[in-house]
Amino acid sequence: MILMYEITLYLPHKCHDDLKSAITSNLQLLKTHLGGDVVLGDYMSDNDALFFQCGHEDKRQIETPVRLGTLIDIILSQVNDTRAIWRKAGDLSIGHYNLKAREMMLLPVSSGAPISLTEKERDMVQCIYAQEGHEIDRDVLLQEVWGYGEAIETHTLETHIYRLRQKVESDPSSPKWLVTTERGYKLCL
Repeated sequence: MILMYEITLYLPHKCHDDLKSAITSNLQLLKTHLGGDVVLGDYMSDNDALFFQCGHEDKRQIETPVRLGTLIDIILSQVNDTRAIWRKAGDLSIGHYNLKAREMMLLPVSSGAPISLTEKERDMVQCIYAQEGHEIDRDVLLQEVWGYGEAIETHTLETHIYRLRQKVESDPSSPKWLVTTERGYKLCL
């Protein structure tokens, strides 16, 4: 599953073509980072305010003049807030465990001691659970939890998965709850 975003930037009707071009070329650089499209639109207005919209979120006004770097930071902040909607989830029932997100604990449903999680372990569990079929691509998980871009070579994810399996699996070498798939990881409920 690849996360896609469409960013629409609404420019004042009287916007100069050179500003429009500068914004377009710089926002296109974000396309690769965000995995989405940048669309420019214009509107009729008596003021010079800019508006942008990420996906189906409400339009957000940005007062002008604004530095292009500031505009990009504002857009990235909104996209990151939209992407991390899974972080706002509360407690979850995930198969044989109940996740207490705020306390960073997994509580076995039947019996057993509570399992303390690190922040990244909790984030991985929440993020995988939020995906369709509770399955996620490795690159998407790295982007969502660590903010890494595509094609980054790292063993960070594998190390965290290994440590989490040591905590939750009765036989970590043959996992039943957090399994490896062809492209990433899946929670088997």
